[in-house]
Amino acid sequence: MSSRPSPGDVTIGSVYATLDRLEAKGLVSSSRIPGTDASSRRVFAITGAGARALTQTRATRDRLWLGVKLHRLPNF
Repeated sequence: MSSRPSPGDVTIGSVYATLDRLEAKGLVSSSRIPGTDASSRRVFAITGAGARALTQTRATRDRLWLGVKLHRLPNF
Protein backbone atom coordinates (compact mmCIF):
# COMPACT_ATOMS: atom_id res chain seq x y z
CA MET A 1 0.00 0.00 0.00
CA SER A 2 1.59 3.26 -1.07
CA SER A 3 0.93 6.50 0.68
CA ARG A 4 -0.01 9.46 -1.43
CA PRO A 5 0.97 12.97 -0.46
CA SER A 6 -1.81 15.07 0.97
CA PRO A 7 -2.46 18.60 -0.24
CA GLY A 8 0.07 20.86 1.44
CA ASP A 9 2.67 18.11 1.89
CA VAL A 10 6.17 19.16 0.84
CA THR A 11 8.58 16.79 -0.89
CA ILE A 12 12.30 16.81 -0.18
CA GLY A 13 12.88 17.49 -3.87
CA SER A 14 10.85 20.70 -3.73
CA VAL A 15 12.75 21.80 -0.61
CA TYR A 16 16.12 21.39 -2.35
CA ALA A 17 14.84 23.06 -5.53
CA THR A 18 13.75 26.06 -3.46
CA LEU A 19 17.07 26.15 -1.59
CA ASP A 20 18.93 26.04 -4.93
CA ARG A 21 16.90 29.03 -6.20
CA LEU A 22 17.53 30.95 -2.96
CA GLU A 23 21.25 30.21 -3.29
CA ALA A 24 21.28 31.41 -6.90
CA LYS A 25 19.77 34.70 -5.66
CA GLY A 26 22.40 35.01 -2.92
CA LEU A 27 19.88 34.64 -0.08
CA VAL A 28 21.40 31.43 1.33
CA SER A 29 24.77 29.73 0.96
CA SER A 30 25.59 26.05 1.13
CA SER A 31 28.62 23.92 1.87
CA ARG A 32 29.35 20.23 2.12
CA ILE A 33 30.44 18.59 5.35
CA PRO A 34 31.55 14.99 5.85
CA GLY A 35 28.80 12.60 6.85
CA THR A 36 29.01 9.66 9.20
CA ASP A 37 29.63 7.28 6.30
CA ALA A 38 31.25 7.82 2.89
CA SER A 39 28.70 10.45 1.91
CA SER A 40 28.71 14.15 2.61
CA ARG A 41 25.92 16.41 3.80
CA ARG A 42 24.95 19.74 2.33
CA VAL A 43 24.22 22.41 4.93
CA PHE A 44 22.64 25.79 4.29
CA ALA A 45 23.03 29.15 6.01
CA ILE A 46 21.18 32.41 5.51
CA THR A 47 23.27 35.26 4.10
CA GLY A 48 23.13 38.93 5.05
CA ALA A 49 21.01 39.60 1.97
CA GLY A 50 18.75 36.71 2.95
CA ALA A 51 18.30 38.07 6.46
CA ARG A 52 17.39 41.50 5.06
CA ALA A 53 14.91 39.94 2.62
CA LEU A 54 13.36 37.94 5.46
CA THR A 55 12.99 41.08 7.59
CA GLN A 56 11.32 42.91 4.68
CA THR A 57 8.97 40.00 4.02
CA ARG A 58 7.95 39.83 7.68
CA ALA A 59 7.28 43.59 7.72
CA THR A 60 5.14 43.27 4.59
CA ARG A 61 3.20 40.39 6.12
CA ASP A 62 2.60 42.38 9.31
CA ARG A 63 1.33 45.40 7.34
CA LEU A 64 -1.03 43.16 5.36
CA TRP A 65 -2.48 41.68 8.55
CA LEU A 66 -3.11 45.17 9.93
CA GLY A 67 -5.63 45.65 7.12
CA VAL A 68 -7.49 42.41 7.78
CA LYS A 69 -10.63 42.49 9.88
CA LEU A 70 -11.67 39.16 11.30
CA HIS A 71 -15.38 38.61 11.74
CA ARG A 72 -16.82 36.01 14.02
CA LEU A 73 -19.16 33.62 12.24
CA PRO A 74 -22.55 33.06 13.84
CA ASN A 75 -23.06 29.75 15.60
CA PHE A 76 -25.34 27.45 13.64
